[in-house]
Amino acid sequence: MTDLENANQPRLVLLQEPHVYKGAIKNLSTKNYDLINSGSKPRSAILCPRVLGGTLVESISDNDYICIVIDTKIKHKSKILVISGYLDITFDIQATVMKLQSILDYARKNSLPTILGLDANAWSTLWGSKETNKRGEALEDFIFQNDLVINNTGTVPTFVASRTQGTIPDVTACSGEAEELIGDWKVNEEDSLSDHRRIEFHIKIQYNTFVKMQNLEKTNWKLFNDIVGGVKLPYRPRWTSDMLDKEVDFWNSKVKEALDKACPPKEVNLYKKKQPVWWNEDLSKIRQKVRSKFRVARDRGLEADWSAYRALRSDYNKMLKSIKKQSWRTFVSEVQDTKNVSKLIKNLGKNKLPPAGLFKGQNGEVCTNLDDSIQGIP
Repeated sequence: MTDLENANQPRLVLLQEPHVYKGAIKNLSTKNYDLINSGSKPRSAILCPRVLGGTLVESISDNDYICIVIDTKIKHKSKILVISGYLDITFDIQATVMKLQSILDYARKNSLPTILGLDANAWSTLWGSKETNKRGEALEDFIFQNDLVINNTGTVPTFVASRTQGTIPDVTACSGEAEELIGDWKVNEEDSLSDHRRIEFHIKIQYNTFVKMQNLEKTNWKLFNDIVGGVKLPYRPRWTSDMLDKEVDFWNSKVKEALDKACPPKEVNLYKKKQPVWWNEDLSKIRQKVRSKFRVARDRGLEADWSAYRALRSDYNKMLKSIKKQSWRTFVSEVQDTKNVSKLIKNLGKNKLPPAGLFKGQNGEVCTNLDDSIQGIP
């Protein structure tokens, strides 16, 4: 999460097996992102930048598969379907394939290029594993039958633990229409504080992270009052509804014009690189040590090294949790005026409902965008 908050551009994050407490995913809320998941025991989720307008497709999503539609704003490939999936190793692989097939059938029916990020719990030489198991064979058949493209490149393990030399159970795939949208696929070999390594790739999407904002605390209210006070509304002995509507629009435009002069809008980058307020030098140092221990354990493969790494990782997580908690207590204790009360209410409201999903239209078909969903509401 710290890496995400430090990013200077939005990142679409496909998650599997997130930390869940009392049916809710914890420790993943961050500014200008929507955490999208489904079901009471989510094992997959997508952290979507709000500039991409990710919309959940509820009809094909559940605890293990989160499917969202995003707008790339690229001609002929405007909307694409993105899937984060967890393929439970204890489930029958044929039932799993049938679920994946229903998702791809939806994508084809709605002409949606598709990108899949899967914790497949399966091995295949097709995506870089040293061998192929039964689950891998079943997924290979599914991939070939649906003309999917495997985006994995190389043989760098995506799963590394002390009991194994490293395997590749994680698969990134896409439909042929989406292949040209994906590039620079790689496994980030830095410690991710998890047995699974981060898989990173670029998606060609056009977006604007800059918005115009006004800080009303810095408004020149004298100038605002002078401008508004000089606006003259015409006297009319009789008013019609059309006249009232026109005068209201006129008045609103003058108020906006005055506010823009008294408080000029400034362009702000919503995803500007910024350290969280609770981050400190001690955390930075121990994180570096954790990553160093991980590299030693990975390279030497000794159980003693893995034990030392896990112990230090545990200390880091405890320290992280403690500092976050202390930062929150400090913030709450300083709430003494209206301004800070407003900030507190804003922070408490972060655990809001996920963005609206796609509904079925009047023809019984699932809509492909939010506007059609809204129009279909009786």
